[in-house]
Amino acid sequence: VVTIHTCNKEPHPTNQPNLANTKMKFFSFMTMMVAGLTVPSVAAVDCNACDDDCEWHRVDCHAKRALCKSTAGTFEVITDSIEAACANDPSRMEARGLISEAKDLLVSKNLFSRSEVDSVEYRFCSYLGDFAGGMAPSKGKVLLHTDYVSSSKSDLAHLLSHELTHTRQYHRWGTDGFNCRYAEALASGNGFGKSNRIEKEAYDFDEGAQKCIYNDIGCPTKKLRNYHGGCDSVHKSRTPECVSAMNRFCNEKCTHCGGVSQEVGNGVFGVACFASNAHIVYLQDLQTHHSSCHAGASQSNECASAIHRWCGANGHGSVGIAQELGSDHFLLRCFGATWYGDVSIQDLRNQHHGCDNVGKGNTADCVSAMHRWCGANNKGTQGLAQELGNGVIGVACFDSEWYGDVAV
Repeated sequence: VVTIHTCNKEPHPTNQPNLANTKMKFFSFMTMMVAGLTVPSVAAVDCNACDDDCEWHRVDCHAKRALCKSTAGTFEVITDSIEAACANDPSRMEARGLISEAKDLLVSKNLFSRSEVDSVEYRFCSYLGDFAGGMAPSKGKVLLHTDYVSSSKSDLAHLLSHELTHTRQYHRWGTDGFNCRYAEALASGNGFGKSNRIEKEAYDFDEGAQKCIYNDIGCPTKKLRNYHGGCDSVHKSRTPECVSAMNRFCNEKCTHCGGVSQEVGNGVFGVACFASNAHIVYLQDLQTHHSSCHAGASQSNECASAIHRWCGANGHGSVGIAQELGSDHFLLRCFGATWYGDVSIQDLRNQHHGCDNVGKGNTADCVSAMHRWCGANNKGTQGLAQELGNGVIGVACFDSEWYGDVAV
């Protein structure tokens, strides 16, 4: 919950807290608070019991759950008092842009997912400034030292890497389970440093995050199969499973983004994340635009044409692609092209020899060819097939918000 935050970088003398005084003041304050509370015998507490669904006749279960919740309540007195003191702090809503930048940095480094950083409220608190660098008093809130209002995004991201580890713990154990464990650690005399096993996990994580944030060393590598288990081979770049995986990956890279492969490498896809609008469209509506578009064939030439026509007919843009597949519907993403027109199969074959007939318009070979053709002709940074013609493919060139290699 508590971060007495340090890093290897030289702190800005006016922006960073006096960590020695901060630690002493905070430890003295929290020790005083804990001393005034009654914590049950540590040996008797089962902190896994807080959320047990006890049958009525299991007296031992009910007793364990009651003891767990009672222990949790002792620590909640502390967190509630600090959260209440910070609730109306005049600085609480400052530096929203800096917080967004720090969140984006954590996501870009694969330290946290977009949903993790966006599911938390961030508030600055001058009262907390007398005690600690940061605090996660509850599952959905992080309090930040006011001196971080003028910090760099890297320094703030480093602080958040610690506090968001605590939010993961809240989700893992539940609020009562977390509070019980923290009270138990304090009652055992383990303080707020690495002797406290709850804090040790957060400190261990933020030490690794520090190297990643400042030096780009040891950053986690997320694989596409983590987003969809069916995306487990480089030969599946144009399958519904891998397109879904890329959509989910790009959801975390940028707001309102979808994803599509452009190149296939050694164990990786070259993935383009593009800004777009998402729409759930039923198959019967798509079939009015191309009758041969059917369930399970979301990446087929026929469905590409149907989706292209649906997006255009409904005023959503000149380019469309299915990203997720339901039993009777697709999740589509529609967006605007920087250029659209017919490109001969010969010109595309010059870019990738495997793109040698129009029937391959939505295969990995032809997607690579279109990607290269669009770039070589300054039409856009990425490319997709939308229609098939007589010896030509209707190619949409577009610009991506992000492009890079992603491991399968």
